[in-house]
Amino acid sequence: MTSIKYFVVLLIGTIAFYGSNGLAGDVNDVVKLLEAKINSARIREYPPEIKIQGEQLINADPCQILNLLGKYENDPCWIVREQTYRQEVYFAKMRSEPWIKQEVVYRLVKAFVDPNLELSGQAYTWLLTFTEKDFDNETKLIIRKAMGKPGKGTVLICGVANIQDELPNLKKLLVDELEYQKRTGEPWWFQLSWYARIARARMGIKEDIKRCINLVESDKTRGIGVLTPLNEIGYIRQPEAIDFLKTYVFSDETIGQVKPTAPGEPVASYVMGILADCLENFPIKKREERGYKQEEIELCRKWMSEQKEWKIIR
Repeated sequence: MTSIKYFVVLLIGTIAFYGSNGLAGDVNDVVKLLEAKINSARIREYPPEIKIQGEQLINADPCQILNLLGKYENDPCWIVREQTYRQEVYFAKMRSEPWIKQEVVYRLVKAFVDPNLELSGQAYTWLLTFTEKDFDNETKLIIRKAMGKPGKGTVLICGVANIQDELPNLKKLLVDELEYQKRTGEPWWFQLSWYARIARARMGIKEDIKRCINLVESDKTRGIGVLTPLNEIGYIRQPEAIDFLKTYVFSDETIGQVKPTAPGEPVASYVMGILADCLENFPIKKREERGYKQEEIELCRKWMSEQKEWKIIR
């Protein structure tokens, strides 16, 4: 084990040294830098700062990058596997070629269904950030097979991929959520039926779009605690869902109020982060930390008021 760590440190140190001496700007060197970055995950006590510029990835040979990352997808070290898929997602987002996105989505779906990789949760989260056109027929076949034993992740990925043939199977999962909640005590927003319903809503089934909005709208017991399902209303990516979220952008409600002098975050600010993922040309960029300024909220309100038709990212 010590010898392996020594080799990895030597490899990373050598590549980082050359990178810091000018090669980091060379697009031909990006493969070496990326390999060093992946291997740095193996030795947590020595995390060298290896920087890869976006321009390097944009100009790199995609086959070289994907072939390199493919070598580490089944690495025995979990952190290396996780870092590998994270880099694949980042690379796919940096590049505009459809085939690259489809290849990365195919790899993510395989990782999602493979219990030995222990990456289902991460793969599921990443897959929800892609769009319907990023799922090719081969990838959809894997998802359809996984739908034989549907869970939350499989159902929601199926909705993103817009696999219309699965609509009947999703319908079989539906129940009266409120009645089921009364009988079992399980909140409706935790039920598989809810996830199946929002997946069907994303695929354009009007009755399910209406039902999803009505469930969120009528939940008076949790008050503003309904924020979690608001994310899932954003997942639907249909005009009716956007119209519903728009009402929250124009709301003056706040969350997290501790005392009168600390009124809490505006609900509008929270919803703006959701809409930034849903709409083309949205006037603010999504950022990790919430808390948009009032002038940013007003900018979004003005922009939304001026739109004649939503350009939805699907």
